[in-house]
Order: sequence, then C-alpha cells, then structure tokens
Amino acid sequence: MSRRKMVRLGILGLTQTGAYVVYLSLSYCLMLVFMTMNIWFCLALLLGAGTGYLLFFFHPVANRLLNSLRRHQDKYEDMKSEVTTIYGSNEKQADNIALGNVGSCH
Repeated sequence: MSRRKMVRLGILGLTQTGAYVVYLSLSYCLMLVFMTMNIWFCLALLLGAGTGYLLFFFHPVANRLLNSLRRHQDKYEDMKSEVTTIYGSNEKQADNIALGNVGSCH
C-alpha cells in the first residue's frame, strides 16, 4: 500500500472517529435531557427526532422510484445486448428495438 493511500486512510479514519465522538456526545446529552423527566423537554426531543427522521432519512417514494428505475434499466440493458447480439452492432437499431420502437428501425 502506498504512503499516500495510507495517509488518506488515516485522515478518513480520524474524521470518522471524530464524527462518532460528536454523535456519541450528543446522544448522551440528549439522554440527560430526557432524564430530567420534564414532559415538555421529552416531547420536544421526541418531536424533533421524529421530524428529523422524516425529513432526512425516510424517503419511501424516492426509494421505490429509484429501485424501479434500476430494474427497468437492467432489463433495458439486457434486452439491448441481446438485440445487438442478434442483429449486429447497429447501436441505433438496437436502441429502437429494445425501447419497443420496432416500426422506426427501417
């Protein structure tokens, strides 16, 4: 392994370690806030955590759309390579057939 790569991995490791320490510190502070047993602090903490998750981590529609696009892209690439194998290396013709535009192949 080259020295440059080792330095890069070292910097990456230190950055990840620093981020983990900050994350852990914030977690303990939030736990202490919750342990005050003040209902308003607890509700604010839960509401903030739920809102943050909803805004930044929960994207079911986008995930389903991306997965669907990936599946269709894989099917398209498979069909295109199969058409290219059968009809030769005419890229435009293979695209048209794979997309279902058979009438425009002439």
